[in-house]
Amino acid sequence: MRFGFINSIRGFEENSIYASLFNVINTEYRYQFSNAIYIHSITDFTHYQNQITNTKEKLYGFGFGILT
Repeated sequence: MRFGFINSIRGFEENSIYASLFNVINTEYRYQFSNAIYIHSITDFTHYQNQITNTKEKLYGFGFGILT
């Protein structure tokens, strides 16, 4: 199974990671200052295992933004 990009872990090319098993946790926090301004942060965490190459890894993605 391949994963990566906006629907799983942001910050990695789409379908760039191959895994036999994986877990993904995505969080997004938004705080609105007014009707026109808010800040937001995202955090992604993935633990995956590739049984073909016998590897296990943890990946992290994060970001911050301001929208006006």
